[in-house]
Amino acid sequence: MRFIGVRRRVVFLALLLEAALIALAGSAVGVGLALLGGALTNAYYRRLFDTALIFSLVTPRIVLFSVALSLGLGLGAGALAAWRLVSTSPTALWGRGDAAGRRVSQSAPSPASNRAVGRGHCHRFGDAARHGHAERGIERSFERMLLSRGYQIRLSRREPCRSTPRRP
Repeated sequence: MRFIGVRRRVVFLALLLEAALIALAGSAVGVGLALLGGALTNAYYRRLFDTALIFSLVTPRIVLFSVALSLGLGLGAGALAAWRLVSTSPTALWGRGDAAGRRVSQSAPSPASNRAVGRGHCHRFGDAARHGHAERGIERSFERMLLSRGYQIRLSRREPCRSTPRRP
């Protein structure tokens, strides 16, 4: 999502929401298993000892505690995973670069970082488009998308910013 221009905050919040939903679903399954296990335990021991005693009791307080613990741990783990994801360069996620955002290439590595900044600022690409790499079509479509949203682009630190797309 970050490669097509979605902000880091939006990606982080979407992943955090997903983690919360998974934690809630897991806690619902856990509560269901606890109720089932308690009922089976009570049935077994009541029959074994021929008594009406309750051997396993799942109270609302225990359910609330377990759901809160599940949600807290799920949100914590989800926040950590989301933070690591939004901190990693999109090219590294696609296997085209390292974690610092530098492009990994046999012919010409790029020193420029691949990060978008606010409108009116310049977006720097690596020199991969000039070297004819396979990602050229993706980079050009990404470039057109950035230009349509008002970003300015330069391919290297020496080249001035421009507001019009390159010719293919």
